[in-house]
Amino acid sequence: MNLRRRVVGILVITIIPAILCMFFVSFITYQTIRNQIYSTSFDTLSLYCNQIDNELKSTVDNVRNIDFNEDYIDMFQSSDRSENYYAANNYKKTITPIISMLDYVEGIVAFCNKSGATVYNFNVNLDSKYSNRQNVILYLKDHTDELSKEKNQWRWFRIGEKYYLIYSYVIRETYFCAWTSVDSFVKVTENWKIAENGTIYITTEDNQIMAESGEGTGEIDLSGDIKSYYLSGNRFLVLGITSGVGNFKIMEALNVRHLTWTFERIFYVTIGILVVFLMMIPVILKNLNHNIFLPMGRMQKAIAAIDRGELNYRMEPFHANTEFQNLIEAFNSMVRQIENLKIETYEDKIEQSRIMMQYLQLQIEPHFYLNALNTISAMAQVGDTDLILKLSKNLSDYMRFITKTKNGIVTIKEELEHIQNYMEIIEIRLGNEFTYMVEMEEELELFKIPPLAIQNLVENVMKYAFNIYENTEITIKIHRTIREGQKGVSISVEDNGNGYPEDIIQSFNLEAEEEGNRIGLQNIRKRLYYLYGDKATFRISNREEGGARAEIWIQID
Repeated sequence: MNLRRRVVGILVITIIPAILCMFFVSFITYQTIRNQIYSTSFDTLSLYCNQIDNELKSTVDNVRNIDFNEDYIDMFQSSDRSENYYAANNYKKTITPIISMLDYVEGIVAFCNKSGATVYNFNVNLDSKYSNRQNVILYLKDHTDELSKEKNQWRWFRIGEKYYLIYSYVIRETYFCAWTSVDSFVKVTENWKIAENGTIYITTEDNQIMAESGEGTGEIDLSGDIKSYYLSGNRFLVLGITSGVGNFKIMEALNVRHLTWTFERIFYVTIGILVVFLMMIPVILKNLNHNIFLPMGRMQKAIAAIDRGELNYRMEPFHANTEFQNLIEAFNSMVRQIENLKIETYEDKIEQSRIMMQYLQLQIEPHFYLNALNTISAMAQVGDTDLILKLSKNLSDYMRFITKTKNGIVTIKEELEHIQNYMEIIEIRLGNEFTYMVEMEEELELFKIPPLAIQNLVENVMKYAFNIYENTEITIKIHRTIREGQKGVSISVEDNGNGYPEDIIQSFNLEAEEEGNRIGLQNIRKRLYYLYGDKATFRISNREEGGARAEIWIQID
């Protein structure tokens, strides 16, 4: 059986990605249904909660805006019973039509403990016991300190065995209060059109249940975060809203098990199928290992050996598919060809390096050495042995530096020492009709540059700016600079000659290839590019005060 059929068979068996896709789709569908249930229920609960908040807020506005001015307050607090009665009667007439329009508020009361005056009215639309009303009024009178602390908000109080939502505000020791009981809230919630399997809870801010209505859920966790929904157990989806006018929450628990049961079954079936396929994985892996992984492992081992340079490595034949047998033969043949090709390439590279070295040697102008030798010959004729020794030593040091810089890089210190030898040779040959200065920051002595880079710049000055009739000044400046936010080292050589023609500056700075007399400068540019890439620049220009400037700038990482 060939490899293709084996791979097709394995792919048909291992359809785990499809099963995982089914698992994912089932999970997403299940989540979507729950989110939709939450969205619908939350919108409904928000509507009802807003109705309650609006009525409670309306009650606050009415209680605070009742026409009960300072004169009535004085009369209400007076020790004169007739004045008390007059003020109380006026207040009762005012609140009677207000309370009759409210659906949730059970009663409104005003009292002054100082005068003992009390006036109240109850909502006849709500069934509340007289004893409960009296308990509330007595509680309010006995807890005026607590009422004084509450500022413009409805608060829950436990009076006896019942919870009451109370609003109060104070004007000169006269307390105006409105209240409703949790029983009234429960009766209202019974008329809400909530989900068939839902339960409404009225809780305190710390999740203590004050009342509930609906199907009932038994033990349920109401302490979760109601910024979104959460699950309590494996059946109930819990959501809730915090009132905007009171310290209570209205929460709803939905039994979503019966709504999502079909999708849960699909979900569980998918998991079952996935488990079966997971159990088949060892069989599949064994098949893959024997027919693919083991042969591929041997191939990988052979490739690693070749990568290490073991070109004499050959794969031994072993029992495998026809395709792998053919691949082994082709691999061994390829390795033999690579081995032969590498030998040929290596020999070509050696020859290429030899040719390049010869080319670079040809680029070094021989007239400098010939002139130095002619100078030595002339000195020998006149018997000037001291100058001959000095020139020979300088020329020897000069040649030693050139021949030893095979690694393509030297320090600035080494380059400057070499230039010193060069300048002493020039001084012996041409006299002292020039001055030579170096301005450098000490810490840059060990900075690496291409060999002969600065010397080529100096040699260029001596070639074009030197004048036997005038003193030629050569200045080498080496210092740190910052360009376009990048730190770097600037190496410049300046002279006091006639400068460069403008067309030469433009063509050179545009990096145009030139033939002829500027081979040395082009050589510097190419070596800088090979060493530093775009992190180095080489420019020539004319100084404002006269003379030429050639500058190398190398970026420091």
